[in-house]
Amino acid sequence: MTWDEACEKGVIEWATPEEYRTYQTYLAEDEENPGKPKGFGTPSKKLEVYCESNIILGRTGAPWSQCAEEKPLVLPPASADYEPLCYYMEPAESPLTDTEYPLVLTEGRLPMYHHGTLRNIPYLREIYPVPEMWIHPEDAEKYGIADGQWVNIESRRGKTHGKARVTTAIAKGVVYQERFWAPELLDSDDPAQAYKVMNINVLTKNDAPFNEVYGSYTNRGFTVKIEKSERPANIWVEAEEFEPFMPTQEMLAEAQTKDVF
Repeated sequence: MTWDEACEKGVIEWATPEEYRTYQTYLAEDEENPGKPKGFGTPSKKLEVYCESNIILGRTGAPWSQCAEEKPLVLPPASADYEPLCYYMEPAESPLTDTEYPLVLTEGRLPMYHHGTLRNIPYLREIYPVPEMWIHPEDAEKYGIADGQWVNIESRRGKTHGKARVTTAIAKGVVYQERFWAPELLDSDDPAQAYKVMNINVLTKNDAPFNEVYGSYTNRGFTVKIEKSERPANIWVEAEEFEPFMPTQEMLAEAQTKDVF
């Protein structure tokens, strides 16, 4: 179908109701139990928010299908020791018991960037040149951190930098920072610092214990400590420093025939 034909047709019927029902495979007849629906691929054949396969995933920290294929696991039913109702469990790293790393780190996204990309766009870096570490005023006073001051954020796995933003928009006992990288360091003597010097990914917890339901490791909500620091060497902050990222007339002319960005 051409674009003009699609515009003329308007709303397109992807499938008739009868055809669509063929996708509802769970309603198909169960060969092992004639007269009953096949159901979902869960132990109960019902749609389960809680199911054995997810618990196996959580216990092993690996995809359930891989576990079955690589090394068959014999585990007791999750119902033997898993409570399907909601309950609270203190994280493996908790500020209630962790005196060495007393703050909880969380993270999020920025509207001007997409994941770890676009840090080499000068206009965007002018808007948000370096990662801000949000901290509550009472915590800032406790640790001697001033607004706009560079800080070290350290976990049991690594250390990185951020620039303090003292604000009541973050809870006491919690700090926030977005992951970041510095492409201006790729041409330095130690290009690996481009993704280490301001990137909270180096702090994250990727070992056991895993999330007991979905098997994921801990990307946020783990404990850290902070201290005053200096601006990392060769990091660009001011608008004029990003000039090397600006496209030249030659680059713009070449871009007509070649992808150079």
